[in-house]
Amino acid sequence: MEGWTTVVNRRKANERKKSTLEERLSYKCDTWGNPPNYHHNWRNKEDITSYYFTHFTDEVNEVRLWEKFKLWGDVREVYIAKRRNKDGRRYGFVRFKGVSDIKHLEIKLDNIFIDNQKLFVNLPRFARSVWKLEAQPKVGKGGVSDKDTIRSPQDNSRPRQRSYAEVAAQGGASAGTTSCEGETPVITITLHEGHDYWCKGAWVGRLKKHTAMELLEDHISWELGYNISTKFLGDDMILLTGLSEDKAQQIIRTEVDGGNSLFYSFEKWRPECRPNNRVVWIQLWGFPVEAWDVDHMKKAISVIGDVIEPDEDTDDRRRLDRARLLVRTPLPPAITKEITVRTGDVDHKVWMVEEIGDDVGMRNRRTPSSVGWTDEITSVEDGDAAVHDDEDSS
Repeated sequence: MEGWTTVVNRRKANERKKSTLEERLSYKCDTWGNPPNYHHNWRNKEDITSYYFTHFTDEVNEVRLWEKFKLWGDVREVYIAKRRNKDGRRYGFVRFKGVSDIKHLEIKLDNIFIDNQKLFVNLPRFARSVWKLEAQPKVGKGGVSDKDTIRSPQDNSRPRQRSYAEVAAQGGASAGTTSCEGETPVITITLHEGHDYWCKGAWVGRLKKHTAMELLEDHISWELGYNISTKFLGDDMILLTGLSEDKAQQIIRTEVDGGNSLFYSFEKWRPECRPNNRVVWIQLWGFPVEAWDVDHMKKAISVIGDVIEPDEDTDDRRRLDRARLLVRTPLPPAITKEITVRTGDVDHKVWMVEEIGDDVGMRNRRTPSSVGWTDEITSVEDGDAAVHDDEDSS
């Protein structure tokens, strides 16, 4: 005979196949839906946390960033992308191992200064979706989808939010150093037991784009109903009261399925829902006329924050004695700062002053502040109007 032919009992073969299949189905999949013996890339391990960062100069490299980041934890990788983001800025990712409080570390990193420029750091969008948009179904290898739920992250996963004074004290110095000239008074407030928060059941949304509150209120009233009340919390956060669970789930679904909502995150209100930054109007006095361009002004503002938009007077160059810009900043109120702007061989003293009042921030967007500041009549139309006013008064 040329060779032996192995005879296999069909019943035993079927039993072996059945037992192998049951063993595979009995695997407890990990976070990514893979069996325990699946070989992971080290970046996907559960003890590795990634952060997105941007807003740094072209001179900054991975080595300098590593030196800054390592002050806050066990850094495993710093990567700067070769391309720029949609805003034309450099960006990258840093990966830490063994982070115990992800959001607390995010706040720490978001207040690093390098070359007098504040670094902007946050969880990547895919990580934010896990934190905020938890209505997204989780599908494993077997194609089984979990029941859709609307829930917020666990309370113990959120850090104690620092005050603006703490942010400013740490943000103005090098990373890893803290200015502490005196103890901050601690005021304890005892809430009435048995009484709910007035904002219990409200929802917090983080806006993809800063919008004037008047326009935002109109848009939300049109889309969700006039019984929805919109309140500005600060930064990119708004509080929505009177919103039902069904409407909230509809907003989350709209974002998860197509990214077509106003918000990049949406969750139920909790006491930990506090903004880390402020949106304020900054007046820029003494900026050189020859460099009057919003992109140049952004470089000057970068020492305190990030420019959202200029007002119309600044954009149209109606006033050249001072510029007015809407800025996102972690610094405490009443910002005043002096810098030197060099154009060629000439140095210019430039002053930054925050506008303080009831009508600043989200409720006063791109309003020409020069309207009504002059008493001169400079046009025929103004002259005719003046004549009519005199006739009416007589």
